[in-house]
Amino acid sequence: TIAVTPDVGALQRQMDGLFPGAGLQLTASGEAVVVSGTIRDARTARRALDILNSSGVQ
Repeated sequence: TIAVTPDVGALQRQMDGLFPGAGLQLTASGEAVVVSGTIRDARTARRALDILNSSGVQ
């Protein structure tokens, strides 16, 4: 059996750089990544989701 876990540290650094002050927290939960925090508007939230989706995380 091979367990694959996302590189949450790299994603966290990327999100911190792109969305400073948002206080986003990324946590691995099995094969998925849980994101919590506050983003100031829907457009920025959509951008964050697009980046996370393009990284291949669930």
